[in-house]
Amino acid sequence: MEIFLGLTSVIIGVIAVIISFFTYKKASSIKLIDLRLELKKELNHLHRIYNDLIPLMDNANTSRINTLAARGRTNSGERKRWDSEHVKNEKEVVSFERYTSSSNTNINSFSDNQLEEEIIIVHKVLVDLKAISQLYEASIIEDKEHGKTIMDSAIKRHNRT
Repeated sequence: MEIFLGLTSVIIGVIAVIISFFTYKKASSIKLIDLRLELKKELNHLHRIYNDLIPLMDNANTSRINTLAARGRTNSGERKRWDSEHVKNEKEVVSFERYTSSSNTNINSFSDNQLEEEIIIVHKVLVDLKAISQLYEASIIEDKEHGKTIMDSAIKRHNRT
């Protein structure tokens, strides 16, 4: 009877090890799928932000140049600072272009560590692009406020005459 119980325990132990191995492989596979999905979502978000940012930067730059000209500050230090910051931001955005052209086919060959690293990098790029986007959105709002002020001044001058 003791031999039977011993053999039964060994067989159950071997079956438990086999089940544990397959469970581990399945969990690993699910983790890879989750990481790939997360990276693809982050890349899609990055593409959207990047593609929206280019025209936003152009519009904001045109708006700022026109607003400064309307305020008589075409060659001012404010204009030079704006131009300098705009050139710096353009270079930074261009440096992020490589993340917008990454192919999803490479993602399928990444290990879990590579996927985690890529997610972190893409997230950092997203944060940086969002900060630049917010800067340009704020500048457009500021330019609209200046435009209203200029318009109000012109109306007051016109009404006085």
